[in-house]
Amino acid sequence: MKTAEELKKINQQRVIDQICYVTEDYRRTMEYLTEKLDMGPWTIIENSNDTAFHVKKDGEKVSEPWKFYIAFTQVGNMHIEIIQPEYGPDPY
Repeated sequence: MKTAEELKKINQQRVIDQICYVTEDYRRTMEYLTEKLDMGPWTIIENSNDTAFHVKKDGEKVSEPWKFYIAFTQVGNMHIEIIQPEYGPDPY
C-alpha cells in the first residue's frame, strides 16, 4: 500500500470529471445526493430496447428485452450519473 505522501503526490495533478453510481433505486440515491450534498437539478432518462437500437454487450448484439434508468446532473466541472439496471442484459 502506498503511503499518504505518495498518494498525495500522485493525486496532486489528477482531475476527475465524471462519477457514476450504479444502484438498485436511482430515485433514493438521487434524493440522498440532493438532500445531503445539494446536487441537482437532475435529468432522468429511461433507456430500453424500445428507444435504443444496435446495442451490443461483449461485442454481441443484444436481442432480448432490456431497460435501465439514468439520472444525471452537473456539479461544477463534474458530471454525476446514477444508473439503475431494471431488467435484461446488464453491462453495469
